[in-house]
Formats: sequence, structure tokens, C-alpha cells
Amino acid sequence: MGARSESYAASHQRGVGRRQASLGELQEIQLRESDVITFHNYTWPEYFKRQVSWLKKYNRPVICTEYMARPVGSTFDTVLPIAKEERVGAINWGFVAGKTQTYLPWTRGSIRTF
Repeated sequence: MGARSESYAASHQRGVGRRQASLGELQEIQLRESDVITFHNYTWPEYFKRQVSWLKKYNRPVICTEYMARPVGSTFDTVLPIAKEERVGAINWGFVAGKTQTYLPWTRGSIRTF
């Protein structure tokens, strides 16, 4: 790709579970050309760590922009120590008492789209 004047970040959403999904050509380009890689992870801490390790192979800053799913062990006390150890950013935006009620814990069947 040619030189660009703006930073580019790609959000990686595949392979967050037990195994990494194979990537298509577009996903490979996104990760390879990104200045920063962001991802979501709502799984067990060991899968969080596995995904982080896999994304770090691209030698870019990595930021988890969504996590916290208490029923599967994705909590502050399980994710943040791993993020700190791996030097990965972790952003939580969910303490908003608004229309989507993201400050409430998830339970099976409680997630709705508005």
C-alpha cells in the first residue's frame, strides 16, 4: 500500500474463543497495515491472553476496546492483570446508566438491541 497521512486502526473480531479463526485476505491486510490493533473479547481470561499473544505478532500497539462479561469470567480482576502484564490497553465504557443499561451485569437472554 502507498504512504498515508492518517493513522489506521483495524478492529479484529475473529477468533476470540478457543481457537483462532483463519483470516481472509481483507483481515490480513487490515492487521498488517494497521498502526494500532484493537479488539473485543468477552471470553474467559485464558482466551483473552491467547488472543493478545496472537495479535502481538503484528508488532503493533494492541488495545482491547470492549470486555467485561461476568458470566464467563471476563471481569476487571481477571482481565486487567493480563492486560498490564502484556502491556495491552484496556478500555471500559460500560458504566453508563443510559438507554442500553450497560452498567448492569449480563445474564442469558438479557442482551437486547435497541
